[in-house]
Amino acid sequence: MSPNEAYVTSKEELVTLEIQIYQSKDDTILVDARSNSPLIKDQQYSVPFDRQISKENIRVTWTTMMGSPEPAEDDQLMVADIAILLDGEVVSEQKVNFGTNAMEIVTEAIDQAQ
Repeated sequence: MSPNEAYVTSKEELVTLEIQIYQSKDDTILVDARSNSPLIKDQQYSVPFDRQISKENIRVTWTTMMGSPEPAEDDQLMVADIAILLDGEVVSEQKVNFGTNAMEIVTEAIDQAQ
């Protein structure tokens, strides 16, 4: 997913956000979130599980940093709500905030400049 695709003029400016979900042999669910942006740290987490899942068991909902499902140039999609469902019920739900590290870097730069 690219949060800034509609707002850039060159491919070099394009940010991509990627979520990959795997399941290990012991059924543990592994979530890997990464970006091509140097401002965004890769994130990983695992969910202990005891059954096999498929794509139908996964729901990813994107929102902006301000919590809106509708992006804008100054409030782009950066938060992924990742839910694992079983028989229609949510058994695990976690948010991955791709913007957290970028905000920390900006804050540190402002603090150092003062």
